[in-house]
Amino acid sequence: MSEMIKPVRYGVLVGLLGIVFGIGWAFFLALNEDAIGKGLNAEMKQDISGRQEVMKISLKRLGMGHSHSLALGLLTIAASIVLAFTGAPQKAKTAGSILLGIGGLLFPAAWIIMGYRTPLLGPEGAHESIIPMAGASVMLILTGLFITIGFLLKDILKKA
Repeated sequence: MSEMIKPVRYGVLVGLLGIVFGIGWAFFLALNEDAIGKGLNAEMKQDISGRQEVMKISLKRLGMGHSHSLALGLLTIAASIVLAFTGAPQKAKTAGSILLGIGGLLFPAAWIIMGYRTPLLGPEGAHESIIPMAGASVMLILTGLFITIGFLLKDILKKA
């Protein structure tokens, strides 16, 4: 493996796993839509008139897990490769890459958890229940991005 990519290989791996998960989650949702709908419907506490709207919200949130997993997996890989080509210390490259990857896995998981909790807790309650997890994942993603952007800017300004 190229010495340049070695420090960010774990982040790239986690990014690829995020993409694979996003694809697998899309297949799971497509192939099990009826079973998921029945399961979510059984957990609902809302009256009959509100059930359809809550189901739409719940299924949309489950689908957001797919799109966020793909996007954040790609972001992790791209930022890791950019970070690999900067003059950052090896540990900073590894940390930035891994933080991005972990945050990129946690954020889609928060959407999926929120989707499953929506029928039971209602849209607002489910949203509130994942705020700590989503907040932590955003902080991880931003930290990884700031490390990448910081060292990229440092290299740009050093050469100017």
